[in-house]
Amino acid sequence: MKLIFKVVALWCLFTLSGNAQQKIFKPLKEEVYYKVEESWSLSGTYLYAYNKAGDQITKTSKNALGVFISKDSLVYRDDRKLLESYYYIWDPANGKWQPSSKEVNCYNEQGGNCGSSMFLYQNGWVLNSATEEVRSFPQSDEEEVKMRMYESDTKQWNDITKYLIKYDAQRRILSQTYSFIDPVSKNWTYSSRITYNGWLDFENDIHTQKVTEDFKNNAWVVRDSSSYRDFQDLWIETRKVFDTDGSLKETLQISKSKDGNFREVMKASGLGWLLISSWDKVGLKETTVVNTFDGDQLLSSEKSEYDLNNDRKLLHSLNVIKDGTGEVVDYFETDYELIYDENNNLADEIRSWRNKDSDPYKEFQAIVYSDYIELDPVTSIEEKQKDEVYLYPNPNKGLFNIRNLKSDCHMEVINPSGIVVFETDAFQNNIDLSHLSSGIYLVKIINNETVISDKLVIE
Repeated sequence: MKLIFKVVALWCLFTLSGNAQQKIFKPLKEEVYYKVEESWSLSGTYLYAYNKAGDQITKTSKNALGVFISKDSLVYRDDRKLLESYYYIWDPANGKWQPSSKEVNCYNEQGGNCGSSMFLYQNGWVLNSATEEVRSFPQSDEEEVKMRMYESDTKQWNDITKYLIKYDAQRRILSQTYSFIDPVSKNWTYSSRITYNGWLDFENDIHTQKVTEDFKNNAWVVRDSSSYRDFQDLWIETRKVFDTDGSLKETLQISKSKDGNFREVMKASGLGWLLISSWDKVGLKETTVVNTFDGDQLLSSEKSEYDLNNDRKLLHSLNVIKDGTGEVVDYFETDYELIYDENNNLADEIRSWRNKDSDPYKEFQAIVYSDYIELDPVTSIEEKQKDEVYLYPNPNKGLFNIRNLKSDCHMEVINPSGIVVFETDAFQNNIDLSHLSSGIYLVKIINNETVISDKLVIE
């Protein structure tokens, strides 16, 4: 057993300019074992690579025989938010990675996530299918987000849905109107809209009032309406849900703590307020409760508990489901034994389970972390490595040379609106972008090993 969990530490020091900051330690290797008939068997291995800020940039998986399976490659924005995720599968016949999919995340002006786009590939970088969000600004106080789909049969992009956001002078949302392409008329048709009236706390998305409507029979019909109030350390929402005929269906009360550690949903009934769901965090313990009702009658209740350590690693979890009478119908409890090395890095994680609180725990999974490296936070722009791909001179008028470019590369140049304005699979050591307007662009060079992104400035 000790041989299985032996940890080999590998220390590499990167020297950066700037003030000294706290070091970051990350494992390069993760091995997953399962216990079958008292014997541990290797299930798979994951290999990691990081940038110097400690963000994962690649994750490569191998099966128990050491054969490659898949690889994730991640690209981040300057603020370390995940921008793009690439997924590759190993092609054993050709001995190289083949692109499978790409996901692109979108962020709004406040830095919050506003959706994502997904692209699926075949035979290299040949687009098979995709769903993509396209953003535009019809007016200074409007933003339109259109979802479209690419079909390989027709090789065309077809619009599916869209929504229009209207802002006030402070760029706070006033309304969101949703539409879809009617399959019969092929025209845009309203589906729903959300209208906001005032804000109690804009940063935390707490409104004074909110109304959601559905578009039916050429008229707007209220689906639900909410009013909010400030009560001590809580934001309390009273939500009224209506039937299609306009009659009141149910009333909900949703409470959120201002520190983000509590949320509760209650439903009004003839018996008073019934608990629909709750989430509560006290210290390092998180508890979730979900109840299911038929009218006022309780059908089932599910409770989950999670205990974490200071590094947000799980120590213990419990999931219990009871029927309406309180009898336990499902029970699953997991214990996580965390073993650290002499440098306080997580070396082993041994998981045990039981399905009765009176039963002993049984070990079923072990994860071994090894080959830790020491990283420095990014404090300055680094010099390019001798074998790193990059464009130069940067900035210039649009004629760039490419150093260390290898074959089987895919290149994309993206404008500030997120639109790809140039792409190529051709192997070349220079690129002419003089037809593009002056500005700052994102260039991505994608090969079978990783994704390299950098800023490109056209004067």
